[in-house]
Amino acid sequence: MNYSFPKELLKILYDESYKTYNERWKHMGELSSRMAKKIVPLHCEYIRELNDSNLILMGDDSFVPKAPASARFKMGV
Repeated sequence: MNYSFPKELLKILYDESYKTYNERWKHMGELSSRMAKKIVPLHCEYIRELNDSNLILMGDDSFVPKAPASARFKMGV
């Protein structure tokens, strides 16, 4: 995709044309990585740490999503 960062972000947040949540999630991750490389290099490292930590948390049966940018938060799963 050849969008500007703000346009891509708005697409991720509001566009209903994504076929799956996973497709939206992958686009969000790709945009986040590209933004990090251009804007704040430490962002990439921190996002990677959060993703690893979140995967462990999500594996717990009692997990309840609380991060508003998370697709699971929006879906309530």
